[in-house]
Formats: sequence, C-alpha cells, structure tokens
Amino acid sequence: MKKRGIIALFLAGTLTTSLPGMDAGAAWKSDANGRYFTQKASPGYAVGWKKIGKYHYYFNTDKYAAVGWKLIKNDWYYFNAKGRMLSGIWIDDSYLGADGKMVKNTVIDGILIDENGNRITDNPTESTTAGTTSSKALKNTWVLRDGNKYYYDYRGKLATGFFTIKDATYYFDPDTGILQSGVVKVGKKYYYFDPDTGVQKTGYIVLKDGTGYYFSPKTKAAYKGWHKIGKKYYYFNSKGVLQRSKWISKKYYVDHLGRRCMGWLTLNTKTYYLNPKTGIRTKGLTRIGNDTYYFKTNGVMLQNQWKKNRFFQADGKMAVKTWVNNQYVNANGRITKTKSAGFFTEKKKTYYIRANLTMAKNCWELINNKWYFFKSNGVLLKNAWKDNYYVDADGVRVLDRFYTINKVTYLFLPDGTLAKGFADYKENRYYLDPVSGAMKTGFQLINGLNYYFDPSNGVMARNTVLTINDSVYSFDANGAATLDASGYAMGRSIAEYAQKFIGYPYSYGGATDLTKGVDCSGFVKLVFQHFGIKLPRTSQAQALGHNSKEPGGPFAQVKYVSEKELLPGDVIGYYYTAPTHVAIYIGNGKVVHASNSQPYPKGGIKISDYDLGNPKNITRIMRYW
Repeated sequence: MKKRGIIALFLAGTLTTSLPGMDAGAAWKSDANGRYFTQKASPGYAVGWKKIGKYHYYFNTDKYAAVGWKLIKNDWYYFNAKGRMLSGIWIDDSYLGADGKMVKNTVIDGILIDENGNRITDNPTESTTAGTTSSKALKNTWVLRDGNKYYYDYRGKLATGFFTIKDATYYFDPDTGILQSGVVKVGKKYYYFDPDTGVQKTGYIVLKDGTGYYFSPKTKAAYKGWHKIGKKYYYFNSKGVLQRSKWISKKYYVDHLGRRCMGWLTLNTKTYYLNPKTGIRTKGLTRIGNDTYYFKTNGVMLQNQWKKNRFFQADGKMAVKTWVNNQYVNANGRITKTKSAGFFTEKKKTYYIRANLTMAKNCWELINNKWYFFKSNGVLLKNAWKDNYYVDADGVRVLDRFYTINKVTYLFLPDGTLAKGFADYKENRYYLDPVSGAMKTGFQLINGLNYYFDPSNGVMARNTVLTINDSVYSFDANGAATLDASGYAMGRSIAEYAQKFIGYPYSYGGATDLTKGVDCSGFVKLVFQHFGIKLPRTSQAQALGHNSKEPGGPFAQVKYVSEKELLPGDVIGYYYTAPTHVAIYIGNGKVVHASNSQPYPKGGIKISDYDLGNPKNITRIMRYW
C-alpha cells in the first residue's frame, strides 16, 4: 500500500470531480480497474509511454494507466488519479524533476535529497528534538540526528513500527522512532531490513558472519522449523537461523548447505542410512536393495560383528551363502555348518581355518613352510598372479625355480619374486625380459652387443665357439658374440636370413618388426641387426656407413665393391649417388628387398632381378661384413 502524503486531499478532490464529457468515439475508456486508451494499432490499446494532448501517461501491460508511484527502468515516477505524470513538484517527501523522474543525490531549494530520493533534514526545529512524536514544521521528511534516522509522516507524526514509503517497508523503533536494520525481532517473529537502506527484504539472506535465514515472501517473517524451498527441506531454529552440518531432533541430518540428507551418509568413518523419502535415520534390521543391514539405536551401521545370530561384514551387508570364519551361513544369514581348524574343500573350492577358528581371507598365509593366498571370500587362489608372485595349481607360491605359464617361461627367485634382465642361477646365466620377466632365447641384442641363449633351456653361451645357422660364432667369458666371417659365410648367412621374410608387407617408415611391415632401409637395417651389425636407418645414410652423420652411431664400416665383386649379403643402392632404395643381394643375379606397398607378390618383401630391370639403376654396392 502507498502512503498518502500531502497529496491525499488533492486525490480525494480529484476523484469527486466529474470527468470531462467524452462522446462514444473517444479514445479514453474506463472500467472498475481504471482508465485505458484505445487505438487501432495492435493490441488495440496503449502500452508503455504515450503522450496524449499535453500530458504524459504510462500504460501497464494490462492496458490500464499507471496511478501513484511507479518504478520504470530503475526510475520512480508519480502519476495522478487521471494517470498524468507529475513533474517539478514535491510528492511524499521526494522531488520530481522536469522529466518526471524522482531526483537523487542532489539539493533542491536548499533541501538535501539522499541516494534513495528521500529528503534529509539534519537541522530540525526545536519541536523535533529527540523523543518528540510530532512536528508542525516537518512532514513527509527524513531526519538524521546523532547518526540515527527518523521519519515524519504527512501529519508531521514520528513514524514507528512498520511503515511503508514508496512501496518500501521500513521498521522504526516503537519507543524512539529510530530506523532499524538487520535482523529485527518484532513480537515472537524475526524480520530483515537492509543494513544500508533499512528497506525490508525477503528470501534467503546470509549475514557477514555466515549465518543464514530465509524470510517468507508472503509473511516477511523468518522461517522456523522445517520448510521446503525448491525441492529440498531446510531447518531453521527458534530464532530463524538456518541449521547446517548437524543432527536435527536426533533423527534428521542437514548438510553444509542446510539441506536435509537422504539415503547413505558417512560422518567421521561412521555410516548411516536415512529414509530416502522422509530423511529419518534408520534403526534395526533393514533391507536396502537386495541386501540386509543392521543399524544401532544411534543409527550407526554395524560392521564386522555378529548381531541376532547373523554376521554383518565390513561393508555392513549381512553375510549370506558364505563362510564366516569356521561357520557357514545360509541365504537367511543363519549358521548351518561348522568346521574345525585346517584346510577344507566345499564345492571344489578350498578354504583354510586357523587354529583360532578364524578363516584366512584376503591375505597371504604361511602354512607348513608354504605360502598360500586366500581371496576376500576365503577361497584359495590357484594358477594366478598375485602381488607379482605366482601360485601354482595347488595354490602354493612358486619359489626358486623355472616355471612355464601360458607357454612363457619365467624364473622365480627364492623369495618368489620374478627375475628380470641378466640373472645368474645355479652356475648359469639367463636373460629375462626387463619388463615382463619372460625368458629370452636365441640371439639377443643387448646394449649394443650380441648374446646367444640356448633355445632349449635359455642358458647363455659363454667361453665357447658355436656354429649357428651355418655361421661360426665365438663367445667370450661375458657371452658377447663375435662372428667368424671367413669364407664369406657371414654374407651367405645374411642372404639366407633375409629370405625368411619374403611375403611380409611393406610399410613406409617401418623399421621395428620384419613381420609387421618395413620399408627398404628398415628391412636392411633389421636383417643386419640380427647379426650384430649396426647400420643407419635411411638408405642414403646406409651408403655412408660409419661416416654417416645420422644419430645413433657409430655404425659398421662400409666397403664399396664393384658388380664383378658382388657377393651374397652385399647391399645394393639404386637410382642416385645417395641411394633412395636399397636391397640385399642373395646370389644368382637376384636381390631380396622391401619393394612397395602393393600386396605380395607385386609388392611387399620379395625377390627381384638385382638391377631392377635396368643396369643403370645401380649406383652403389656396399659390403658391411
């Protein structure tokens, strides 16, 4: 409700004065709700600002002309009973400028007007000293005295209690008339008034100290007790303060935002379950989903304990169809079987009961000098990896021996851990993959040196001479291999080995696996690498050998030979002085090479004439052995 100032008599007089006569075609219309102005343009009546004659009017969206105070785009205006905008006049202790807007932060005729458009008097007459309840000199006026604000109404009477000014509600002390702010108790209720302006506010309010309130948009008073706001329930104490992170009535819990919690709740390692519909704390034996739980009288979930002849596990679930130490519980959680200490088998699964009648679960157990692992349900683990150890078909941890798993052989040390890298075991040396621990056999290039491990047992060749694939190798005390290249055996070995990969695909940039796709220089590099001969990566660099500037050197010494000197195992470069293609000569005028990306035999790794169809194609012949 708008208060009526000195304009009240003017409005009353206006309302009793008959309106000028208007014929049936006049644009102005009126009904019980007010006046409106019809027009041909849609929607058939004026909306918003409109000048009619010499007066300005403002029509609401419901078509009726605004009357009294009206806030339009952050500015206040005043319209008389006919809807005419007023200007250049004092109304309700505020001044309307020439444009009709209520002025703020200025001085009019020596009168100070504050940031809210209210007149401020800081030098009241003698009749307005502190405690006076009326004044003949001051009406519709704010008074600032000793840091306190007062307001005198249109009769000059000091405002007290709730008081409305320009659609804003304030509260003045009933005894002193001082404007109140913040949280104010009136009777048994609490209200909130802006600390800066004193205007009453509603909705959710948080004070500087973090205290929260919710003031009803309808009653304006602070909520007390439980209230649903949006889709959540909140609890406010007797003073209207929002409660957070605490139990309410020992059966509800509100979180850090004050919301009533539902469902599972964990506080300080203790677990609770709150009814998903009401939020009430659960007690006693309770079915949740497909599982049964037990909650104490204080709501705490029972864990790792027996209750009412049932066992509730670490996760709170009642144990069913399982062993609890030496006792078996059925689908209802009831004990049906009891076992004595030691191993026992149930439905082809092995368990172990300790001497204290507890069941081994989720742990390693040393039994008769052998290590066993039992899963979380107590079942003995078999034929499986656990914590980098392996247990065999009897569930025993494999120790101090070679053991084959899925056709891969591993060496397990005396403590059961996997050997990796070089390993000395029972007077022999072996090499196990540094990552997986799998035993390696045959030739292995390790840190730039070639070693040989017996394919039958993995033993490293040391201090011996062996003929392998028609080639003779010498092995020193550390196992490093040296090839005896006499009689050009090395060249023949290279040529024979290269032909093992005929039919495998070509892949540009490939240089890691001869069976998964390589390009021409990658093919040559990997073949020679098998014999411990280190070549650069690219065809151009391979033509330069140890002189190459390509990273990764030093590389093998290259010897250039003529076509007349061409032997199996030589590398032929084609097309340019710095060759762009390379192949390995295998004898009888043929080469093997990674030709192109077409499917074999048109492409891939294949045999071709050594000159690739034109003697001019050959630019260099290199020998690395």
